[in-house]
Amino acid sequence: CNGVMEGVRICAQGYPSSMTFGEFRRRYQFLAPASLASLDNTAFASQLVQAMRLDAAHHHIGRTKVFFRTGVVADLER
Repeated sequence: CNGVMEGVRICAQGYPSSMTFGEFRRRYQFLAPASLASLDNTAFASQLVQAMRLDAAHHHIGRTKVFFRTGVVADLER
């Protein structure tokens, strides 16, 4: 039940999309500069969103996942 309530709370804050750090890395590693290759998944996710110049208001780095505002993942997939 706690997981469901946490998901509802996160969506209510405007972050309907999320992915684990590992999933984020697998999906977007091809966009990363070579200098990020040796980082662990958490540091990689944090550094890649900075390298991609994503507006801080459009994403949030959590303890285990990256959270995105509506439409951000769709923009990344283009």
